[in-house]
Order: sequence, then structure tokens, then C-alpha cells
Amino acid sequence: HCLGSAPALALHPMKPEFATVGEDGTVRVWDIYTRNLIKMATFDTALTCVAYHPNGDMLVVGMGGEAGGAETRTKKDGALYLLNESDLTVTYEARDSKKKLTVAMFSPNGECLAMGSADNCVYLYSTEEEFMKIGKCKRHSAPIRHVDFSEDSNWIRTSGSDDEINFFSATTAQYQGNLSAMRDVQWTTHTCEYTWETAGIYPPVLDGAEVLCVGRSSSKTLLACGDSFGNLRMFRYPCTARESS
Repeated sequence: HCLGSAPALALHPMKPEFATVGEDGTVRVWDIYTRNLIKMATFDTALTCVAYHPNGDMLVVGMGGEAGGAETRTKKDGALYLLNESDLTVTYEARDSKKKLTVAMFSPNGECLAMGSADNCVYLYSTEEEFMKIGKCKRHSAPIRHVDFSEDSNWIRTSGSDDEINFFSATTAQYQGNLSAMRDVQWTTHTCEYTWETAGIYPPVLDGAEVLCVGRSSSKTLLACGDSFGNLRMFRYPCTARESS
């Protein structure tokens, strides 16, 4: 990605490969071990997020901004493209947001696609109904950063630049206001930074660094945390106590 940044990557669920997208308008698939480029597709709009379907046969990319990293809006801001995994050809296109998409995530059962947007909403699509829109999750007052699905694929939790976390039904897009009812829900991934399990990653005395991303290991024993100062820290998971290590 020689022009602009590469804001997102996704691991292939079955192969030793990962996909990256960039402001240069490209999606690139890489070999994990050799670090060689396997295949690439180019679009005329900056790409902002990417995710693989759980069975690995397709991936989705989100769009926003001009290719090359220019901070201008385009007619494809908020568009999503479904790509065939084998050759990265476009198989489906939709556009329900008018602002750039910020995060993409499939449910573990593969039946729902969640796309977070800079318009502060999350859009849900049914993969079983030709990607018909299920609904729009509205609660945040700032752009969406992260989305996690529950292990049973019934719920999503979302975090945004407003430093809030919200819960929604993955089948209806309805807001779940009973937070205590969500406390024991098991999550497939842990990318939302404001949760009960990540309370300990924030120091008692703030140093000015903003937590930008978190990720849990597949063993559910470790948590990685990246901040705006470029630091990467590791914690035991769950990390509920301040000054944890």
C-alpha cells in the first residue's frame, strides 16, 4: 500500500493468509509465512475495512474517500463490496450509508454481516436473504470503531469514538438497554475496548494515550492493546483490575 495508510486487515479463517485494504484503493492478500503478495484488486475509492466470511469463500470490503488518501467525499462513500475469495471479483454491491464504512464483521454462523459507519450507525445484513438489510443500529453519537458478535450469533456489541459501548440484537437491530442481562454473554471476538473484561487496561493516572484497539487471543487467556502513542501492551484476559499485567 504505497499511497496512504492500510487501515484494516483480516485473517483468513482456514488458510495461512490475511487480507489488507488501503487508502490506495487496493485489497491485497498475503501469505503469512513467506510474506509474499498472493493477489490484489484495485478500486477507484479508498478502502477502509475488510472481513472474511467464516467459511472463507468470500470477503467484504468497505469504502470511503478518494483512492490515494485524499480527505474528500466520493459517491462511493459508505459502499460495501462482496468479493469472491478466489480471484477478488465483485459479486455484490450495496450502499446504505453516505459516509465511509469503518468496520466489518461477520457473525460466527455466517448468517449476518455488520458494517459500522462514520455516520454513527451499524448496518446489519442477512447473508441468507441475498444480503437484504436487517436494520440500522442507532445509539452512538460518534463514528463506530469496533463490532463484536456473541458466540450464538444473536447479539452484537459496538464501541465508537464517543467512548461508549452499546448492545443490539443481531436479528432485529433493536437496542438492548438491559446491560446486566448482557454481562454473561460469551463473545466470539473481543475488539470493543470499553467492556467489563478490559477495565484493567486503563492506568489509574491517564498519560494522554488513547486506546485505539484491543484483541483477545483464541485461547481467551491474553489481551493485546494498542494506543495512540504507538504502544502495544499485553495483559492476562480477562483484565478487570487496574494496574493489571
